[in-house]
Amino acid sequence: MHKGSENRRNQDDQEPPRVLIVGTGAVGGFYGGRLALARARVATLCRSDYETVRSQGIMVKRVWGDFQFTPEKVIRRAAEYGPPPDYILVALKVLPGVDPVEIIRDAVGPETAIMLVQNGIGIDEPVAAAFPRNEVIGAVAFIAVSRTGDSWIIQRPFSRKGYQHEQSHSLHPCSSLERRRGGFRQAERAHDDRQRIRWED
Repeated sequence: MHKGSENRRNQDDQEPPRVLIVGTGAVGGFYGGRLALARARVATLCRSDYETVRSQGIMVKRVWGDFQFTPEKVIRRAAEYGPPPDYILVALKVLPGVDPVEIIRDAVGPETAIMLVQNGIGIDEPVAAAFPRNEVIGAVAFIAVSRTGDSWIIQRPFSRKGYQHEQSHSLHPCSSLERRRGGFRQAERAHDDRQRIRWED
């Protein structure tokens, strides 16, 4: 069993997990907000919308009731986070010139689990190669959300998320985040082939 995963499970019984959301657009902002509602300690890494999120937070209008998401911390660079988070949830768009490895590198600790909530083929392997001793979970979000302004996210009534562990050193990696999956409760399920699911998407 991987020591980091065991420590995260023990920690979950004592204090909320610390989660860094990288890419606070519609998907990252929505799941970050849902995890915060589930009492995780959620921080966000923002670029162009840094000032707005820091001063106003994000208002989420959803089919089960609206809520305000105010991150515990808003940063511009991973190095500003402080002690490494328990989890990094990457929701960046897959674009040329956007390198998740370099963006998150300074925040990754030896026990940090990395979840990639992105669409695209072959996106998990470079992250797994860069952080061979960390849990890396590839995920696909099927969710109808859009960011309509600097501080507004709107969800429409369709949502499910599938995930697959890219590299796993324990039977239940990321278990403490899963137990707090307020943002993942809508039809979350594990898949054996996330690449096929991404292709179908």
